[in-house]
Amino acid sequence: MSKGLTRLKATILMDYSKQDKNGNLIDVFVYTLAGTKSALERYEQVQGDHFRADDDGNPLFFSTRYFQDKGEVIITQNDKVAPNLSNFKRQRSLIAQNGGNLGDAMAQIAAKQLMGVGSSPSGEVHKASNDKLSSDEDEVIKALEGAEDSSDDADLDK
Repeated sequence: MSKGLTRLKATILMDYSKQDKNGNLIDVFVYTLAGTKSALERYEQVQGDHFRADDDGNPLFFSTRYFQDKGEVIITQNDKVAPNLSNFKRQRSLIAQNGGNLGDAMAQIAAKQLMGVGSSPSGEVHKASNDKLSSDEDEVIKALEGAEDSSDDADLDK
């Protein structure tokens, strides 16, 4: 079996709260997994005695981190199983790189995408039926205009 990166599709099944070993209440999110036969076999092998499946035989992944209703779980070459958070990291990096009005607008759009409001996770902006700009697009344009007005390069034209 390959020891490279293995990807599995994850879909939220349920969540519940439980006490950790220190008596603190924590949230647990349960995902069903789907993938190729070899990916599912690797997941079961890596999980060993911790492997769990639902009543239909679908493998389950338990996490204390919610990572959207539909996402991806990866198995690393070192057999570590974790949610794939690379899209979140990319968004965080872009927001940090841009800062100011533009970064704030990007953060608002990213938060709406995470919650399933406004722009879709694929990056497509939902247009209003009258073909006017969506509120997300308006926010970005306003932020860009504000960023242009406050740019350090504005003094170069003088």
